[in-house]
Amino acid sequence: MEMVMEKHPTPKRTCGTCTACCKIMGIDELKKPPSVWCPHCEIAKGCKIYDDRPQSCRSFRCLWLNDTRLPDEMRPDKTKVVFHVEKEKERLKVNVDPDRPDAWKKGLVWQYISVARRCGVDVLIVVGLKKYLRTAYEREEIGADTC
Repeated sequence: MEMVMEKHPTPKRTCGTCTACCKIMGIDELKKPPSVWCPHCEIAKGCKIYDDRPQSCRSFRCLWLNDTRLPDEMRPDKTKVVFHVEKEKERLKVNVDPDRPDAWKKGLVWQYISVARRCGVDVLIVVGLKKYLRTAYEREEIGADTC
């Protein structure tokens, strides 16, 4: 798991103009489902309620923010993919913009997923309501209400 377990945090890296998680991720406190823009997001600028944003937004840090080994080309607004680690399940979660459902199958994103699997890390890919579990040994589509 070292490969994806945020061993290289970098406090200097910031979201900048990236607001991908504001669309791709759900926000329970705001009852915002995944795959729709947060009403408080100013796209490519940031959160309009930054000082009063929900705790889940305050505590969430994607893998790109936490790991300096990921190049700038892997920033979520460029790849349309938000990587993060589900520590309790010891797996990499890949949340994909449903407007770009194949984004996880391309370029550096696919390479990173492949390396994670070769290192024995389970990878859960979420595209809208579809979820795909990729392990080092098998791959299967799992139901939307599983996990």
